[in-house]
Amino acid sequence: LRRTIARDLDHPGDRRVLATAARLVERLCFRAGHEEYAGEESGRGAATLLCKHVRVENDRVEFDFPGKGKRRILASICDRKVARNIAEARAGRGRRLFQLRAGNGYRNMRSGPQRLSGANCEMRDLGQRLSHIARIVPRHG
Repeated sequence: LRRTIARDLDHPGDRRVLATAARLVERLCFRAGHEEYAGEESGRGAATLLCKHVRVENDRVEFDFPGKGKRRILASICDRKVARNIAEARAGRGRRLFQLRAGNGYRNMRSGPQRLSGANCEMRDLGQRLSHIARIVPRHG
């Protein structure tokens, strides 16, 4: 799955969007996010971030958003591909950071990991699976 995410960070279209969100779940342990709970008071996750929650400077991306239980999430990642993809996403239309071209973004984001890997999982399962894998297989590159 990590190889697929890494490859798809350069893929055009929706695969790039899905891979970028999946990378945030993997590397920063972000919650996937759910539209039903995406209000400022209920918290956000990778799939429901707004452009105002993100700042990009060179290869560094900084996040500041309300998480579960109104807990403030401050995180950053130095990743050239993620920074490029998020800068492109912020330049798009709308308040939502991750938007897919086909239909309602959240519904498509839920099945993102399955679309990326063929695995039978949803975005909310990705963090759990990757954290389990991380305990077994060290990350390379």
